Amino acid sequence: LYIPKVRNGVNIFVERSRNTMTEQLTVRKSLEFAIQTEKLAAKYYERMSQKFSGNEDVVKVFNQLAKDEKAHEAQFRALLDDAPAETEADLQHEKYQFLRAMAISEFFRSDAFTNTDDIKTAEDALYRAFSFEKDTLKFYEAISEVFAGNEVMGQLIQAEKSHVLSLMKILMTDGKFRSLSDQWG
Repeated sequence: LYIPKVRNGVNIFVERSRNTMTEQLTVRKSLEFAIQTEKLAAKYYERMSQKFSGNEDVVKVFNQLAKDEKAHEAQFRALLDDAPAETEADLQHEKYQFLRAMAISEFFRSDAFTNTDDIKTAEDALYRAFSFEKDTLKFYEAISEVFAGNEVMGQLIQAEKSHVLSLMKILMTDGKFRSLSDQWG
């Protein structure tokens, strides 16, 4: 299992066994982690856009995703300024434990976006993006439970849902893509 940490503005992922996982994941740490994740995702999408530059539809998808991730990073930075102070009792609450559970994902490893050697086709890249967007959606929903009723978190969750649905449509239609705002017909 990999536990996310941010040190000096850099994503650090610490491998821990199930028995020694004692790291407390606060909202502040979660937001810092989300900022770094959005940065890494934007870079990944930019690399995939370059890697599959011969496929105009795929380039459009990855360029839009990269642009969106950069906007999300800025939104998370604004949320970080409003992060609530947490007490030890808060951190034991079920919603914090759920947040911690949602932070455990293969996509939150340090090499999830840098090691792309196994991506041979545009479909591989799109599937990885789809899986990542699903995991970040779950993570952001967990943050939202702690930030109950925060409008910006609601907007970020809607954006992630849109990404998941758009990528699913692309994968289900063998790459027939018009735009990220496609509606089911």
